[in-house]
Amino acid sequence: MDDGLQYIRKNALKGCKCRMDEPFMFVSYSHDDKEIVQDWFLQLYRLGYNLWIDVANLPHNQQSWEDAAEDALLSSSCIRLLFFRSENSMKSVNIYEELSKANARLPKLDITIIDIWREPEVNASNFLNSFLPKIQVADEAGKASLRTQRDISRKIFRIASAEANAVQDGIAGLVEVFQDVDFHPTQPAQPQADPAAAAPVTEAPTAEPAPPPVKRGRGRPAGSKNKPKTPAAERPAPAAPAPVISATAPEGGASLLEVFDKVLEEFVPLKTRQEPIKGHPMYYYFQDEIPQVLLRTGLVDAQRYHTAASAGKGMWSAVPWIGIFDRQITTSAQRGVYIVYLFSADGESLYLTLNQGCTDLTREYGGREANRMMKENTVRVRATVDARGFAADDGAVLGEHLPPLAQGYQNGVIFYKRYHKHALPGEEELRLDLSRMLQIYQDYAARF
Repeated sequence: MDDGLQYIRKNALKGCKCRMDEPFMFVSYSHDDKEIVQDWFLQLYRLGYNLWIDVANLPHNQQSWEDAAEDALLSSSCIRLLFFRSENSMKSVNIYEELSKANARLPKLDITIIDIWREPEVNASNFLNSFLPKIQVADEAGKASLRTQRDISRKIFRIASAEANAVQDGIAGLVEVFQDVDFHPTQPAQPQADPAAAAPVTEAPTAEPAPPPVKRGRGRPAGSKNKPKTPAAERPAPAAPAPVISATAPEGGASLLEVFDKVLEEFVPLKTRQEPIKGHPMYYYFQDEIPQVLLRTGLVDAQRYHTAASAGKGMWSAVPWIGIFDRQITTSAQRGVYIVYLFSADGESLYLTLNQGCTDLTREYGGREANRMMKENTVRVRATVDARGFAADDGAVLGEHLPPLAQGYQNGVIFYKRYHKHALPGEEELRLDLSRMLQIYQDYAARF
């Protein structure tokens, strides 16, 4: 039995099987990084993501772990490769072969890179430029591995970076990346022990992976399931609200001020306490109630605009948001131009912005080119559309060390106004600002 097969059977993750007949993600990593990678894997698996990793999925009668990995990577159900990049993985010939196969499957197979360098100052570029001359690569395959990883790094820009000791923040950022590229958790099978395993499990998880949250709305009985939502196009359109700006919240509903004050006061503390998002009232407050508050202002025409809000999915978002989307332009934060309220990562500020989606651009052109295109669009819109008193600079700051999706929100700001947590204006001013931003949005829609 080869060394790789012995390692896999010794370090099996008990019961964390991949459902091969459903879309899944292939985990590519160096066995020298197993402690870090298995921590990431278990947390993602427990959130409900369908993952394939060698130590959990090698058939008991499989005599070649390379064949099992290749079968999984080339499967039509494999839609994403998660590559844990480190000093170890960049020297691995086996990973070179996996990345080469993944590269050949682009664009049908997406690649996400997580940097887990053990030394903070080390990264892929520095490794290639500074550390490579110190490494004795024994054969051409090893050299080819490094060259291929460098080339793939240039092609694939959907990168989630996290230090090895910052798994929780990294997981949160990665979940946001998955959410933005339509890779979502599914119901995992209950873990099953393999009765025919060739060796006892020595590094099994301490707890069984939990199923993903059962979605429950406020007032629904526990365990009940939501009915399928009727597509927006098939719903009867409500009558257009009168464009009246009132400082009083409509009867039976919260005001904008009450919504903003609640989120700014409560969101960061619940993240700090690491309260689970599953079944949390704040999750349903964003999903069910906040979009209705926008409609009840009398400013947002439900026939023209789609409203949505997000506190995260699977894990709390670094930057929660409340969005207004012109249906003729976009109905998603992934693409197009839209209005969005963004809560800073530290919970001290709220920004009302005209913003633009970066996900589709990143998927098509890569992160660096997507940022360049967004900046060009920002300049073009600022030169064409009246800012109506809103800031038109790069001063919107949502936080430091933001995960990729939140960084995209910050990079996409075109116009904005900042509200401070302890100096929120009154309801009338909030509504006047929203009305002016809607006028900007309408100007944009007429010109572009």
